[in-house]
Amino acid sequence: MRQHLLLFLFLFFTSCNKSSDSLPESPESKSVREEAVDKKVTESRSNALGLFLMELATKEDFQDAKNLFQDSFLQDTQQVRKVDSAIRLKTKRGWNPYVVFTDTLLDTDDDAIREYQYLGQYKELDKYLVSGSFWEHFECYAVDKETGQITTFWNCPTISPDKKMLANLSMAYGLEGVPNGIQVWKVEHEYQNQQGPIAISKFIEIDQQVWAPDDFVWKSPSSIILQVFSIETFWEKQGDLTEDDFQYLRLKFN
Repeated sequence: MRQHLLLFLFLFFTSCNKSSDSLPESPESKSVREEAVDKKVTESRSNALGLFLMELATKEDFQDAKNLFQDSFLQDTQQVRKVDSAIRLKTKRGWNPYVVFTDTLLDTDDDAIREYQYLGQYKELDKYLVSGSFWEHFECYAVDKETGQITTFWNCPTISPDKKMLANLSMAYGLEGVPNGIQVWKVEHEYQNQQGPIAISKFIEIDQQVWAPDDFVWKSPSSIILQVFSIETFWEKQGDLTEDDFQYLRLKFN
């Protein structure tokens, strides 16, 4: 069976914060067959607001970026232990210093199950990272050490090389009703002169049904390379994908 190379003709949903309205998905979407590779197809499409650009990349681009990227995430999981099914994260807020994540009891109905794990921290951001597993759902949370404020992600984020952005993929493809794509976040001090708590705000959110992400890596502070597969191919092969089914996209933004 011939493989497909996406030209991703779509409109992306983008936002600068969680409350932004989504853009309508483009009715245009198509794939071209393998022969297009030989023609060096490099067509790209930017979103309606011009916040980002998506273009084709290669496996070599992805692997080179993987070899160079160094993640500063600290997995100090031995420092925070779960006690009585609860994770207690200490913050500097005086009135209620702990942010608590509590698992459900064993006799809870399936659709109410929740289980949390402390993953570690980004010291540069002064944030803890916690994962939450639910019935057919997963989330990740950044908890500010000073204020206790919680930012919720689709999945666990990775920090950019300049420590000014975060990005995360959606969950593994196949579950009904969950997002499919990538989120990118800005990280900024709340006050001028690099003072005050570090705020995380959504910059880009791509949720579509043309491709599904498998992995990604920061290429630069303003560029991400994604390893993806065609949703059409996924269903044709009933999820039994091989290395040859992966394709590569470059997400660029200002």
